[in-house]
Amino acid sequence: SERSAPRRSPDIGVVDRAVWRSDDRARRFVMDASTSLEDPMRRVKERWRAARDELRAGLITRDDVDFAVDDASDPTQIPNPNPNPNPNPKRPLRLVAGVDVSYRREFIYDSTHRSETAVACLAVLRFPELTPEWVDFEEFVVDAPYVPGFLAFRECPAMTTLLRRCPPGARPDVVLVDGNGALHPEGFGLACHVGVECGVPTVGVAKDLHAFDGLDAKSARAACDEAVEEAARGGGAGGAGVSKGVSKANQPGFGGGYPALWPDAVALVGASGTTRGAALFGHEHSGDGAGCPLYVSGGHRVSLALALAVARACRAPGRKTPEPIRVADARSRARVRLLEGKAP
Repeated sequence: SERSAPRRSPDIGVVDRAVWRSDDRARRFVMDASTSLEDPMRRVKERWRAARDELRAGLITRDDVDFAVDDASDPTQIPNPNPNPNPNPKRPLRLVAGVDVSYRREFIYDSTHRSETAVACLAVLRFPELTPEWVDFEEFVVDAPYVPGFLAFRECPAMTTLLRRCPPGARPDVVLVDGNGALHPEGFGLACHVGVECGVPTVGVAKDLHAFDGLDAKSARAACDEAVEEAARGGGAGGAGVSKGVSKANQPGFGGGYPALWPDAVALVGASGTTRGAALFGHEHSGDGAGCPLYVSGGHRVSLALALAVARACRAPGRKTPEPIRVADARSRARVRLLEGKAP
């Protein structure tokens, strides 16, 4: 079934006049309208960082789930210093969700400012059939400014509303979030926010890679292309051909790189030596390289090894994007077109 409930964040204004007061601990801040634009933004980011640090205290980076995902890959190739301590047999994964936000091209104006409007969609799919079990929408006004690295303060409220509204019979075992998890300059992206806020296991699946800790999108794409070429030559993941030229970052004095994990994924190892996430690509692009990869990372209660296993298991044949994310994206875009008076 499908539902929609318009909501406006309480008393949120733009940065040059602004006050945003929210009871939610992840979004509490107050801006002084008497100061310049630059000063309020600095103060807003300081308050956002404080709120993020408060939430980060509740983040669980190890596997803390009661389900298992069958995967032909070898997860031991991914560092997992905090494996799930529960040795009991696990049940199969049953329900997996994707959550995404699409923005309207139209804006809401009042006498003092302009606000964006958007639609969030939660799509819960049965696994392994990958057929929809529950789809819900949240139309909302986005008054928080876009600041790189702080996407959660725009999209997290709508996503958590959808998850909390999900009926008991459709509550997902794990949620794939269209955004980063641990693969974030602060190690706490949108997927981490959503997971900690709702207490649910989350996986970050992003289209873009933040440049930090020596990682960058150009080098990651080059690494994926080389992994595809190595596979075409008959080499295996992690073979000498891949590790030799996979990134210019693999030079003396640089602690990071992009080693191949599997035939369709490379690890994202920062200059610090920390494995931040993985770049996942599809074999359908093998004729022209890897194309644009997806960047996968653990969110809350999910390690990178499990995050990759879930993301790979949820891809339909011939598709790179996991079905829960793809369905949530398609449905939210269709709802936006409907609201704009266009054919869905």
